[in-house]
Amino acid sequence: SPGYHIVITGLIKFINVIELKNNKYLSEINRIMDKSILLTDLLTDNIGNVAPIGDTQYPVHYSSLVSVDIDGNKQYGYTTISDEDSGYSIYKSDKAYLFVKHTGKLETHSHKDDGSFVFGFDSSLVISDVGFLDYTSSVSNRISKGRRSHNGLILYDSNNRGIDNYCFLGDMESGENHLNITSVCFDRKNLDPLYKRSYMYKESGGASGLLISQKILSSK
Repeated sequence: SPGYHIVITGLIKFINVIELKNNKYLSEINRIMDKSILLTDLLTDNIGNVAPIGDTQYPVHYSSLVSVDIDGNKQYGYTTISDEDSGYSIYKSDKAYLFVKHTGKLETHSHKDDGSFVFGFDSSLVISDVGFLDYTSSVSNRISKGRRSHNGLILYDSNNRGIDNYCFLGDMESGENHLNITSVCFDRKNLDPLYKRSYMYKESGGASGLLISQKILSSK
């Protein structure tokens, strides 16, 4: 989860300074840390809030991660990343932030949130997720990991039971003022296609908008 990534990155960075100064693998460790720190910036929205995906509390604020120029203005251009291991697809510009959670290769600590997303615009998180609540066996913990606490689409089988799904990136195309992402989701049990969701973000003439469309692929 973004929360774990940021905590572990900070911990290793601290240990690196204190304990690893003379380690023969220091250059390799520093290379990995540089990549980790760059990813950390992408895991936060435009005001430094960590994306509330998986085991990440909300709000957690890291204002030092917001890139600014000499006049204090936010400065990104735009950046996209799609990582198969984590399942994260992220778009970040100076105005918008979209984080889509697909199924990754590593599902440790995963919730039933495949296909969910968060969207931020300017200084606000417009569409959020419940994120992490606690590690106990409380009702709130069980709720936070369930389908209804995330904004993926829930389909039901003939017995009126929610279908667990895998969701994978279909297509991703982006530019400084636009983004197109398609997610395709499948039944975890038999891999039948369930639905397709498309995210289309565009800035034009001072106006901005996010259009989300969904198409049911299942005949259930």
